[in-house]
Amino acid sequence: FKIRSASEAGASALLMVSGDSNGSGGGGGVGSNLDSGATGTFFVDAVGLLREAQLMRDDGEIDEDIMLACTANPSADGDGHCGIARLEVKIKAGAELVITQPALLPLRHRSWWEAVKCAGLDQETEIVFGIAVSTSSKSMEFWMRLTGSAHLPEAKEVLAEWTRYEKEMTPVRFNAWCEEQAN
Repeated sequence: FKIRSASEAGASALLMVSGDSNGSGGGGGVGSNLDSGATGTFFVDAVGLLREAQLMRDDGEIDEDIMLACTANPSADGDGHCGIARLEVKIKAGAELVITQPALLPLRHRSWWEAVKCAGLDQETEIVFGIAVSTSSKSMEFWMRLTGSAHLPEAKEVLAEWTRYEKEMTPVRFNAWCEEQAN
């Protein structure tokens, strides 16, 4: 219903997000009952939404020019080739545009991007990198929790650096340092 409504409203692109993954790497998909003991409980994730939108587009139920988009999280999935498995599934399900969570952890993000290029996924779809501007260690901690990366060793190192600099620098110098981090 939401896919059709967005198309009828004139959307040029649909960003398919679920906010959570079932952890299977492939997603439950539309109509997949992941809890066989539950009646009427269905898990719909971004992969399922992409598949459904692709079918609707193929069947002429939504505008054929609508771009199908999804998200990726290099901070959480930045462990090389294993980290791109879910992205590959999303692209196979119909994603033509990928928008990443902000690059908070440079080493993981770089590892993820190298794996994406090695697999040729950057040739199959457009990839837009998200950028977050943090102005405090609390802001950085918020983004790390939001992206599910706060528990990682690199995240703890980055956050410790932010906290140390925020305490050691004058507010003016810290603000300038924050701006440098955004560049």
